[in-house]
Amino acid sequence: MTLTYSGPSTVTAGVAPVTFSGTLSESYSSYASPPTGTVSLLQNGSVIATTPLSGTPPCSFQFTVNSSAKPLQAGAGSFTLSYAGEAAWLPSTSNAVSITVDPVLAIALSSNLVPGSTTVLSEPLFQ
Repeated sequence: MTLTYSGPSTVTAGVAPVTFSGTLSESYSSYASPPTGTVSLLQNGSVIATTPLSGTPPCSFQFTVNSSAKPLQAGAGSFTLSYAGEAAWLPSTSNAVSITVDPVLAIALSSNLVPGSTTVLSEPLFQ
């Protein structure tokens, strides 16, 4: 199994989507059936996304992660793919891809437009 990434080596958590591509083509122990099950994308050993396998080998898939609702974990990131295997396919783990994930830097603006209340607005500084 291979994992590819062609984006920048440093990204900001939750600011812009990050797309990883993968291919499952080896560990074929029998040509009786195409692979079934799911492939997981892991960040530092923790599953952050999954996708079902479909079609005949080689099976290609993409993961787009790092949304504002579910940002990547900040810090040094080692990303890998994992497939548990099944009857005709052996388990497989991909090569690791390293990306640094910076935390979101935000500025808070407050205003006392209404006496006794405060409104705080936050926006990322870098995109």
